Amino acid sequence: PPPNPPSSHLLSSPPPPPPPSPPPLHQKMFEPFLESLIESLGLPVTVDVFKFLLCLVVSYPLGVGFRSIKSPVSRHLYSAIVGALFLIFCFGVMGLITFLSSPLIVYVLMNALPSKYAPKLGLVVMFGHVSYMHISRMYFDWMGYSMDITGPMMVALIKVTMFAWNYRDGKLLDKPLLLTSFWKSKAVTTMPSLLEYFGYLLFFPTIHAGPAFHLVDYLSFINGSLYVDPKHNPTGKLPSFTYASSKAVFKGILSLAIHLAMAHFFPDSALFSVEGLVGTSFLYRVMYGYFSMLGIRCRYYFAWKISEGAGILAGMGFSGYTDEGVAKLDGLKNVYIHKVEFAGSLRDVTLFWNYATGNWLKNYIYLRQAPDPQHRAPTSAMYVTNLLSGFWHGFYPAYYFGFGKASFEIDLYRQVRKKFRPYFVDPTDSKIGLYPRKHIYDFAGWLLQALSFNAGFMVFCGLSMSNVLQLSKNFYFSFWIVPVVATIAMKFVKAPPTPPKKKSE
Repeated sequence: PPPNPPSSHLLSSPPPPPPPSPPPLHQKMFEPFLESLIESLGLPVTVDVFKFLLCLVVSYPLGVGFRSIKSPVSRHLYSAIVGALFLIFCFGVMGLITFLSSPLIVYVLMNALPSKYAPKLGLVVMFGHVSYMHISRMYFDWMGYSMDITGPMMVALIKVTMFAWNYRDGKLLDKPLLLTSFWKSKAVTTMPSLLEYFGYLLFFPTIHAGPAFHLVDYLSFINGSLYVDPKHNPTGKLPSFTYASSKAVFKGILSLAIHLAMAHFFPDSALFSVEGLVGTSFLYRVMYGYFSMLGIRCRYYFAWKISEGAGILAGMGFSGYTDEGVAKLDGLKNVYIHKVEFAGSLRDVTLFWNYATGNWLKNYIYLRQAPDPQHRAPTSAMYVTNLLSGFWHGFYPAYYFGFGKASFEIDLYRQVRKKFRPYFVDPTDSKIGLYPRKHIYDFAGWLLQALSFNAGFMVFCGLSMSNVLQLSKNFYFSFWIVPVVATIAMKFVKAPPTPPKKKSE
């Protein structure tokens, strides 16, 4: 702080600092007890993280109780009240008010204005509010990882903007050429009541870590029609949720174990420091970065899988039946771990990482930039979509470097695929691979994807410009040089001639 200004009264003391403001009531009630509990258990977590974990764990028995409630009104109340209590427990009453304020504004405006304005209203109000929260978080907690209401608000933003588009689509059902089959299936034809709306937003198993889901799925889950199928389940009997929920929990716990191990042996701090990787080879740095980022990814896998398991146990997540009549319980998946870690291209990673958010970006940001479903979205749509994805995550410079890098490299991947893949597949049927050479193509695709995705993930995790710069220095700026050189080189590679199509018999 600057020195005190000169004073004629040399012996006068500076005024006493103002007394600190009293902590919120929820902190007085919970935090001293939780701090002592964490200390007695020897857990390496902060109070905010412990609250988050506690809510995830408590969601399981509360979800089992949820299934025993039959009345739709009672189920909406249960969802809303428990979700509200979770937010108050973690963030106080002001956290709950913050969470509900902008969705309530959107709800009121959608009731007052024509439906054609709903999508823009949802985007502007929700993005405006969440952007303000991101900026405030950066100002008060620069580069910090403390948990606040911003996380649940990011999930609410997806829910509200999807609902706004779904409501608009519900008014266009008489114009089928303007809607895809997916948009039709999620269309909302009548405005939900405020209780239904709050129950949807505050659904407690997924309120902290997501994923977001559609209003029509939530309403059919509440009234029981979600499980009805004329062929396989005409009475709407509940399927068994135990196995699917336990499977998600197992994957979550395994991911946590990998995260803790990788964080111990490959801390990500070394990637962004001057001394962290000094004296090591480039190959070692690449391997170090891979295992370090694997640990970071497993932290996300843990939260998503535990949240998914809680939602499934509550009865949500049903997505239909197989041809054999077996219930599919993958409606709350937010990540397909094996498809991310062993993807054949960077594009595939974007499809299966943060799956629900990717679905939202595809169906409510990317495809909506085309004039109608019969036309392709313009090339710029991918960059606009990644820009809005950056806004959704926040305003640290690294987010935009990371998403810009991903957009550039997905374009590069399309060129590589177009010019090289024909040499590894049947000339008359591209779905048939020419083995064993196709194995070489598949392995090369995975390796390039892993290197590219990992590099982008490191950039993303850097947050600040200084960290991104130091990271780039530690890897000799290869993150940026290699894609540019490869793109230039692809200009000189000619695509093979298109083979004649098979004649139909």
